[in-house]
Amino acid sequence: MTIYAITYYAITNATSNIFYQDQQYPTNFANEIKCCEYIVGYSYNGDPMMPDVIPLVVKNLDMNQSHFVHVPQQYLSNQTGLITDTALNSSMSNYFATIYFNRVNETEIDYTMYYNYSVPYNSLMLSKIDISYNNPVLETYAGAIQLAVEQALINTLSEKPELHLTFRYRKPPSGMSGSNYNNQMSLKLLKPFAMVFIYFVLTFPCIMFLNMRAEETQRKIRAYLKTFGVYDEIYLASWLIDGLVGSLYNCVVLLIFGYSCPGFDFFNKTNPSILFIVFTTYSFTINSFCLLLGSVLTTTKGSVILSVIIFTLGLFSSVSLSLIGPMIYNIFSGKYSFIGAIFSIVPFLNINKILNDIGCVTTPGIVSNFDSSEAINNGYAYTWHNFTGPPTPEISGVSFNPPSAFQSLNILFAFGLVALFFSWYLDKTLRGPFGAKKPWNFLFTREYWTPTHIPYINITDYDLQGHHNSLDPDIIHESDNVTKENMTKYALIIRNITKEYHGKLAVDHLSLAAENGKIVGLLGPNGTGKTTIINMITGLTNPSSGLSLVYGFNSASQATSIHTLIGYTPQFDVNWPAFTAREHLRIMTSIKEKRANLNQDIEAILKQIRLTSVADNPVGSYSGGMQRRLSCGLALIGNPKIIILDEPTTGVDPANRLYLWRLIKSMKKDRLILLTSHSMEEVDALCDKIAIMSSGKLAAVGTPTHLKSKYSTGFKLHLITSQPDQAIQTIQEYLPTAILNQRTSNTLIYTIHHIKYLSAFLKYLSQDTSVQSFISDWQIQGTTIEDVFLTVVADQKLKIM
Repeated sequence: MTIYAITYYAITNATSNIFYQDQQYPTNFANEIKCCEYIVGYSYNGDPMMPDVIPLVVKNLDMNQSHFVHVPQQYLSNQTGLITDTALNSSMSNYFATIYFNRVNETEIDYTMYYNYSVPYNSLMLSKIDISYNNPVLETYAGAIQLAVEQALINTLSEKPELHLTFRYRKPPSGMSGSNYNNQMSLKLLKPFAMVFIYFVLTFPCIMFLNMRAEETQRKIRAYLKTFGVYDEIYLASWLIDGLVGSLYNCVVLLIFGYSCPGFDFFNKTNPSILFIVFTTYSFTINSFCLLLGSVLTTTKGSVILSVIIFTLGLFSSVSLSLIGPMIYNIFSGKYSFIGAIFSIVPFLNINKILNDIGCVTTPGIVSNFDSSEAINNGYAYTWHNFTGPPTPEISGVSFNPPSAFQSLNILFAFGLVALFFSWYLDKTLRGPFGAKKPWNFLFTREYWTPTHIPYINITDYDLQGHHNSLDPDIIHESDNVTKENMTKYALIIRNITKEYHGKLAVDHLSLAAENGKIVGLLGPNGTGKTTIINMITGLTNPSSGLSLVYGFNSASQATSIHTLIGYTPQFDVNWPAFTAREHLRIMTSIKEKRANLNQDIEAILKQIRLTSVADNPVGSYSGGMQRRLSCGLALIGNPKIIILDEPTTGVDPANRLYLWRLIKSMKKDRLILLTSHSMEEVDALCDKIAIMSSGKLAAVGTPTHLKSKYSTGFKLHLITSQPDQAIQTIQEYLPTAILNQRTSNTLIYTIHHIKYLSAFLKYLSQDTSVQSFISDWQIQGTTIEDVFLTVVADQKLKIM
């Protein structure tokens, strides 16, 4: 609103009707003007019927007749030539002022007066500029001469010599106060500002629009919404509608401001319907263009840099057109026609050309398209005839008729449609944050136009046969356990799935299957491919090869069919900080479910995740643990058959972590839960089946008990001792096969593979007081999932080496 206030103040002050007080002009000032031989050179244009008014002028000025002389014979009708020649030829007589009278009829006489330091200048670029040094003394003398002439003409024509004139003159515009330009020049500079102002108001919000669009992509909100079944078309349409609603509001405010601001000729002399159509068409096109850029850019940094560059280029072109006006039309012909083509295609340049078409008629500036001084100062009304016709009539120096404003607007609208199509097309085909999407020719494939929604379609025994890339019998069994006969009992089937990024395998021929009613834990070091697997299961990423079946639906080719079956909690919280938890649930529930009354389900989920008391608080005020619980609650929407939890308890306090564990266990009834976590205790407590990945491959798989038994390294004996050397000697005596794994100042950790002597040693520790004097505490621990994980990962690294 600040820019509106500044503009209103400048325009209203530049056009306000403020008058100075009555002023008396001097007389008898001939001796004060030392620059010229004569005060006035005059001509009656050789008209013998012209009444002689000069004696009255001399009398009114109280001067001598010798200061007023006829101009030379050859200049009787050439006032401009006289001025130019006297300026260039010092031998000619010069005058402070020249006055040429012209008798229109018996009751009307007009005259033209020039005085020194006011010279008309003509050129190709500057059709007319009145150059004045604003000498107040000379202006006063010129005003006195003008007043004396007006007095003499009135007295002569009215035949009433007793009439006397008084006068006032208008205050010059304060919008340009302090400059060396006169009133007319100030208005010429102020009026073209309208085009820059309009461009700024209509285009600047697009920087924020593009930034918000890129932010949603960067924060994975777009991908998260896709797992809820939001179609690409609906997503882009929502952004377009959001941008158009904001732009429409902006256009209406701009029009109201422009037409209510006195002196804003760009608006007041233009048909309102023309400006409304121009503004709304440009808003549609620039929003479509931002959506196109948003399909290419995935970071807010890149979007801000590019949007600022685009805005600055458009602003520079707007300022340039404000200065040169109609001269821009020369680029539409000859060797510069390619520049004209760019101006016609690029939206932020095309809009400036259209605004320039209107401005050249309504608010001519420094460069004018017209010859009459009235048009230069005031301009003309801009109608639909002007809008659909040539931009300006009879442009000096322009040999080619450029496209009309209406034609440019059609090009602008067509560009918006093309940009909208390519924003949708590139959004589907360009490599996104999770990898390649649809092929470039997807529009010409049968699968796109007639997708199938039938499970297990075209699945063969070969598709279900896993690749044996390991000699581990558990992994081989996992690769062969699914057949066409039993495949319907599995909620999730992954077979030979591979994902390649830049020549590197992130997932290498992984096969895994899981039944309904189970919790499957997916473990692996960072960067081993766990999130990539989840993205391929949810349809966010297409596998390079292999297949993933969710209740028989192919995640790659039938992604729209699996979104209603899956609930997903991403690794990092995806939310809108300004929205409440209840609003998050209502939005996501309305996307995924079609029932009318959803409040009961929302309240049930809030109760399950213990957020009822803060359900109406903004999510931005939540702690990290509370936001994590909300993410888990969002995964429950729609009663999905598969729930994918990517590190669900990260940042959750111990009390709420135990509650979430109980919640996760209760959720597994009649559904499959796929869980990833870095907490081995959590996986051991929750999971019915564990799959351990390493270097993109399946390294181990089985139940927690099976894995701990298979990869058992024996028992761990922890001793707290004040005399480590004596404790070591005692262990060697009673447990000769024990292996010392770790030693600190007061702690010893042993691995015991054979349990033969362990019970006798533990009894000795409990009953012998002498050993208790240097071994204060002890603990025996079996093999944990963490031990299994470390062993499997280490073995896999050795195989790679």
